[in-house]
Amino acid sequence: MCGNSEEIAEIEAELVEITAAISALRLGGQSFTISSGASSRAVTMVDYSVLVQNKRDLELRLRELRGTVGIVIRAGW
Repeated sequence: MCGNSEEIAEIEAELVEITAAISALRLGGQSFTISSGASSRAVTMVDYSVLVQNKRDLELRLRELRGTVGIVIRAGW
C-alpha cells in the first residue's frame, strides 16, 4: 500500500507540473525565435498535444491507483 501512496504523490506532483506547462503554452510559450545577425531560427520546445495526452494518461493512472476507474457501457445501436 505504501508503494501506491508514493506513486500517487509522484503522479500528483507531475500533474501540477504538466498543468503549469499547459497553461504557459496557452499564453504563447510554446515556440520562440532566435535571431543572430541576418539569420534567425524558430524553436519549438514541446508539443502541446503530447502534454495534454500525458496529462490524460496520468489522470487515468491516478484513478486506477485510487480505485475510481469505472467502465462505461453504451448501447451499440
